[in-house]
Amino acid sequence: MDNIKTPAVAEQLLADGASDFVGIARANLADPNWTLKAKHGQANQITICIGCLLCIQAVMQGKHVVCAVNPRLGREREFSHLPKNGAGQTVAIIGGGPGGLAAAETLADRNFQVELFEQRPKLGGALTIASVPAHKEKIALFEQQLINQVQIRDNIHFHLGEKATVTGIQGLSPVGVFLATGARSIIPDLPGIHGDHVVTAEGYLAGQEPVKGSVVVIGSGMTGLEVAMKLATEGHQITIAEMQQKVGPGADSAAIAGIMAGLSHFEPTIMTDERLTAVTAAGVTLVNGTTGETTTVAADTVVLALGVHPDEAAMAPFVQAFADLKLIGDANLGRSIADAMKDGFTKAAAFNTYQPV
Repeated sequence: MDNIKTPAVAEQLLADGASDFVGIARANLADPNWTLKAKHGQANQITICIGCLLCIQAVMQGKHVVCAVNPRLGREREFSHLPKNGAGQTVAIIGGGPGGLAAAETLADRNFQVELFEQRPKLGGALTIASVPAHKEKIALFEQQLINQVQIRDNIHFHLGEKATVTGIQGLSPVGVFLATGARSIIPDLPGIHGDHVVTAEGYLAGQEPVKGSVVVIGSGMTGLEVAMKLATEGHQITIAEMQQKVGPGADSAAIAGIMAGLSHFEPTIMTDERLTAVTAAGVTLVNGTTGETTTVAADTVVLALGVHPDEAAMAPFVQAFADLKLIGDANLGRSIADAMKDGFTKAAAFNTYQPV
């Protein structure tokens, strides 16, 4: 069975007689009030551990423990008493992903009036896409509980399905503006890259870009591997091409080992040290980084899993209009859930903290 993330699982173990006593470990790192919330019937307010192993990875590298979903971990003294000096002043947050939600919760707790704009009809941002691959139920639960935590705060006003504009934000006369607009997929400037059979990993996971027949996935980071796994379970023949010497560059080795073990059952073709140089009607052209040899790979669909970068076009009007704009998460630099949460929390915690004497 999976490890214990929620009070419901712990209660079921006791009810089934499988355990006489239940203790939790990493869950307390993600939310030090886990037990208190469980006791008071606030399970839907718990920030759950998403099982990313960031805490273990940090310790194994000789660093102090950190948590992807709890930016205060290891810095409790620094953030023990956030100044509650908002005095009802308005701040605007553009984007309702993990970074925007972390900032909204923090600013609301500091007594600011938060106006949060999300152009989609629901909150969650990149978390919604991240929860789609297999075995990502924890991400979906974390997303919902993060949303729950901001929705109980009376001083957060949500503008869902509303695209923020410079004029609209200026009309609120905010004392601060936080930009958490997310990122867009990296699409290299290569021949054939805009073909009808080329999709992005993010577009596929969002259900916006269909995939047909045999597939070559370009990029073997966690997103690329998770997309490959999902496609394989849907019956697609998979080839994974990676320009580095091994799959999963930069990712946690345990996480990579786990997903590769699952992928191996579908017998995908794995090609490393191969750089994409062109997309053709029949597939892709790759060049080996060591030998310089060119290889063609036949595929009905090409999936680009090359990461994301800030959406400069969406950001530009706000960057020009607001001198002291705070960039959060993927709007700052395309990166992880952990970075977005830390970025949103710390910038909101530090905002307007100066107190005249």
